[in-house]
Amino acid sequence: MDTKDNHSLPADDTTRLADTNSPTTANPAETTGSTTDPASTTSPTYTGITEEFNTEDIQVVQVGSVLKNRFVLEEMLGRGGMGVVYKAQDMRKVEAMDRDPYIAVNVLS
Repeated sequence: MDTKDNHSLPADDTTRLADTNSPTTANPAETTGSTTDPASTTSPTYTGITEEFNTEDIQVVQVGSVLKNRFVLEEMLGRGGMGVVYKAQDMRKVEAMDRDPYIAVNVLS
């Protein structure tokens, strides 16, 4: 057999199985972890103080709202799990006399 890459095969090409009673690491002292059932462990309980959610800073976005002093929301096109899509008029396109000044704006919730 010609092996030029130092990856020689054993003399007999039989399949060898690892001993099932031995640990998977070379040093048994290196084995860590618990042998308990993962389903029986409990989640940590968080008892820390959380910040209150300040609802005064929330701005309601709806038809008629103006975003970034540029986009006027004119019609709701759809609603989904991530937010609402509006038809909006782009005021810069209006200033540039664009024939189609409308765009779709996705407002994430």
